[in-house]
Amino acid sequence: ILLSRSNFPPQNEWRSMLVTNSSALNKKIKFLQGIIDLGATINIIQCDVSELNSLKKVVESILLTHGKIDGILHAAGVP
Repeated sequence: ILLSRSNFPPQNEWRSMLVTNSSALNKKIKFLQGIIDLGATINIIQCDVSELNSLKKVVESILLTHGKIDGILHAAGVP
């Protein structure tokens, strides 16, 4: 599960996005596609983690779907 403050295009649009969008977005899509190609499943959820109510809703949804959270990586600001 990847939380992103900004809106991220749905996975079914990535192929066309690689042709029409900025290089920063292309890098992110290619990186995530590489992880998927290795067998991972990625679920991207738009959420500003500095907004407590929004974060609570996302955590509740994750717990309902997956039962628990095993770990958290915080990579805000990492290019």
